[in-house]
This record gives sequence, structure tokens and C-alpha cells, in this order.
Amino acid sequence: MSESLPVLAGVLRTAPESDALVIVGRLLDSLPIPVLLTDCSEELRCAYGNAAWRAWVPPDKFPVEGQSLLEILEGLAASPLLAILRQVCLTGTPAHLRDFEYVGLVGAPVTLPGDVTVWDWEVYPITDARGVHGHLLVVGLDATERALQGPGASPEARARADEMRERASGILRIFGVAPGTDVTASAVQLSGREEEVADLVARGLSNAAVARQLFLSPATVATHISHILEKLGFSSRVEIAAWIVERRLREESSEPPR
Repeated sequence: MSESLPVLAGVLRTAPESDALVIVGRLLDSLPIPVLLTDCSEELRCAYGNAAWRAWVPPDKFPVEGQSLLEILEGLAASPLLAILRQVCLTGTPAHLRDFEYVGLVGAPVTLPGDVTVWDWEVYPITDARGVHGHLLVVGLDATERALQGPGASPEARARADEMRERASGILRIFGVAPGTDVTASAVQLSGREEEVADLVARGLSNAAVARQLFLSPATVATHISHILEKLGFSSRVEIAAWIVERRLREESSEPPR
């Protein structure tokens, strides 16, 4: 788990020992989606990065906490992504950059000739308790398959892209920047058993592990998860986990100080 997780606690306005924070850390590190938090200083200092983001970092740049993003990624100064980051810091308005090409990413599952990968980057301002957007949330989606196959992308490639988008939506929900974050899912009531299943899903347990924990059959667990997804209007386990985390963070923020 990232050593910068305590910084994430401050951004999410929760305690470093929060149970929700532990779930967030595990969830973000389990995703093949780079997630980065920087501050909005001139240097764009790195505050948090998940495991997928750390794959972008040259070994000699660790630890990255507190370092300028311009020092960590030496090609950033000449990249259009830098202008996007500064723009969002200045305006407080989310912005996207499509078809960003990167050379030499370690462990990339698909590459173009020349070891090139293609990314869509989404940048969101994170607002603190004073209403100041002091941090940026930067999320990357691998678009290499789309670039490789073009408009005739296979159904499998489109399905993988849709799955990544669903997972990204869960990330945005945790940080309170997803479109529609405050809609009906926040008020949905699950049954007691559904709550137990959703909580274990949020902790990363498989259906079989949930079944063992609750003394249920895997088929019964699968049925509960199907009902949970239907009630919440979601389509992925990551969205369930994000919903659990979002609700816990809201509860923790409303608790009086001890």
C-alpha cells in the first residue's frame, strides 16, 4: 500500500486510521488505472499515487511524495498534459486529454510499434473544506487498444474499455467528483444481508470468500450481488466498493470530534 496514504486521508477529510481509508488504499492499488493526486502549487507536487501510477515512475525517482511532477516525469514539461493540469488548477473546471502517447511503460499489456502506449487522461479539481481547490485528481485510461484497432475495435476490446470506464467512475465517486454523485444511489436501502455482502465486496473478497465468511453458497452470494447492483444502478463491483467508501466517509465527516 502506498506510503502516501496518510496524505490521502487529509484530501478525503478522514482520519489516517479510518477503516474507509484502508478500503480506499486497497481498492486503488488493485486497479490497473493510474490514479495520482498532486497539489496545485507551481511545482505540482505529488501527494499520492496508486500502484498503477507508480509503474510510470523511474526507479531512481522514489520516493515521490513531495516531489514536483516535472521532476518525476521529465518529459512532462513538453507535454500537452502539463497545460491541462495548470488549467484545471487555475479554473477549477475538470478537463480531459485524449490520445496521449507515452513510450516505455513497464508491463504494458498492449503497445503500438516503438513501445508506445496511448492514454486518455482525466483531471479533476479536489475542493477542501474551505471551498479551495488545492489538489488535482488525475486518472488515466489505457486507450492503446482503441488506437490499435481504430473504429473497428472488437466487441472484446469495447467490453474491456467499458469495464475500465466503470472502474474509473468508482474512483471519481470516492473523491466526490463523479457526475451524479448525489443522485438516488446515496439514498438506497439495502437489506441487512446485502449490506454484509456489499461490505465484504468493498474489502476485495471474491464471491467464494464472501460465501465462506457468511456461510452462504457462492450462488446465493452472486444473487445478492446482482440485487445490489440492480438497486444501486451500478454494473461493477468497484462501483459497489466506491459506494460503501463514499457512505462511510460521509458518516465519518458528520461525526462530532472526539
